[in-house]
Amino acid sequence: MTARMTKANRSRREKILQTRPWEKATGPKTRQGRARSSMNALKHGKWSRTMAVIRKQHQTARALKSEILELQKLRLQAFDAVIEIHDLASKTIGGQND
Repeated sequence: MTARMTKANRSRREKILQTRPWEKATGPKTRQGRARSSMNALKHGKWSRTMAVIRKQHQTARALKSEILELQKLRLQAFDAVIEIHDLASKTIGGQND
């Protein structure tokens, strides 16, 4: 391969090997950027319908996760309220016995 390379190509190759740009490449940093770039190779062709279904399932799963987290938050708030009522009742009953 090297024997067929022109002088210009060889020079370019050497420069690339010296600067090592692949070590400085970071790619997308945000979650949205990573999601967008993960679909780069699958924008058309036989995978496009499959990927559309997968994306829809992913969106549904994300929505369900949000609902579950909200329900857990409400459950914890209700539990805290029960504990608070219990503590108040204990103080009231305990105060009357003294």
